[in-house]
Amino acid sequence: MLQKHLSILIVFTMTLLLTGCAAYQGEAQADYDETKRMVADVIKTEEGKQALREVLTEEEFQTSLVMEQSFVQDTITIP
Repeated sequence: MLQKHLSILIVFTMTLLLTGCAAYQGEAQADYDETKRMVADVIKTEEGKQALREVLTEEEFQTSLVMEQSFVQDTITIP
């Protein structure tokens, strides 16, 4: 009898957890889409374009970008 109640409690708990997570995932997708649109809008402004230009011209960024390319890493790595 106790085992039956325990099984029902476990199934009920799992059902609540799964339905709760499913609802949250839809909300997260909506937040992602909204954030994506906002970022795209910001990048299209003159301030956004200027910020990208500044980042792309920084020497540290350019160095890290070159170092992340696999053929460069393969070339400088000692076998």
